[in-house]
Amino acid sequence: MDLEAIIVDYPVIYLTILYTGAACPSLVWYPDMEEEHDMFQGFKNFILKGNVVDMAVGVVIGVAFGSVVTAFVNSLVMPLIGAFGGIPDFSAISFTVNNSKFMVGEFVNALTSFLTISAVVYFAMVAPMNKIMEKMKSGKSVDPTDKLCPECLSMIPIKAKRCKFCTSTVK
Repeated sequence: MDLEAIIVDYPVIYLTILYTGAACPSLVWYPDMEEEHDMFQGFKNFILKGNVVDMAVGVVIGVAFGSVVTAFVNSLVMPLIGAFGGIPDFSAISFTVNNSKFMVGEFVNALTSFLTISAVVYFAMVAPMNKIMEKMKSGKSVDPTDKLCPECLSMIPIKAKRCKFCTSTVK
């Protein structure tokens, strides 16, 4: 049986041989193999870039940190607010238009929670980090505790008057 007869009589077998290389592995035909390889290589390069991996780690940490901040606000900040003015609960707020009741209270509760969480994150984390980054950018050290001895270049406490390694006097 020649190849032409196999193609006409048994096209499934022919295609199987063609795709799997059962007859001769070096003659396997892959449609647009180079394009697929380039596409997958590009995808692999994209996924393995530092930016994508960093972003994925950031998202995971952000989700975990979000639950920490929510717990902090719900267990510490909201009771503190409740001690002074009562815990705000707007869930009963609604209005009616043409016999349709619009329950806006849950939205107001969510908005209040969002604003409270945003304020806590800003004042507890963003503002202090901005101050630290500003000091670092200006070249000033953030609370240095050590300095170099001018004689032996060893690290010594900033308040030291004499080097503990070479015993030279330090200003």
